[in-house]
Amino acid sequence: CTRLRSQQHFHWYREKNCSSEQEKLYHPNIDLQGNVCLNILREDWKPVLSISAVVYGLVYLFLEPNPSDPLNREAADALRANREEFARLVQRSLRGQSVAGQTFPRLV
Repeated sequence: CTRLRSQQHFHWYREKNCSSEQEKLYHPNIDLQGNVCLNILREDWKPVLSISAVVYGLVYLFLEPNPSDPLNREAADALRANREEFARLVQRSLRGQSVAGQTFPRLV
């Protein structure tokens, strides 16, 4: 999987728009260090892909997480076992509560 913030093709964006702080997210395809598992940043990467293609890929990843290729196995297991419970855990994490022993920052 790819660390989105350190990709050379995003260097210009990171320099101008990303702070050194990053928030933790409870997501099957994003680990707690900010690594993102997205196929267009790995085996499907082509130099002709635009930043909008990457953004669309990330939006889709949030709408339809892929538990078959997880970076956060606990979140992937929760999603596979019970979608409703997974959604409840995501809401807890976004409200700054603890999930699976990890405390998340309040984002909503």
